[in-house]
Amino acid sequence: MINMYLHFIHRVINPVVSLRTWEDLTRFLDSEREYDESGHEFYRDGYQAVGEYYKHMGKRVRAIGFFHDKSEYSTELKLFKEAA
Repeated sequence: MINMYLHFIHRVINPVVSLRTWEDLTRFLDSEREYDESGHEFYRDGYQAVGEYYKHMGKRVRAIGFFHDKSEYSTELKLFKEAA
């Protein structure tokens, strides 16, 4: 399934998602639904959802890190991205 392959590659290249609004945060925290990243540059030709397969995935892991000043916490942000 090409969508699973794209999803995996996207997660490796871009492990961190910026959540800018309360709605973004709410959608991200709802692990019962696939998080739509259609606004990301990786999917410039259109987001390729995993779709029905997402419901059958055994593990769905999402982590949240709060960083106020990226320049002040650059080391911590780097470690967070590596862990993600």
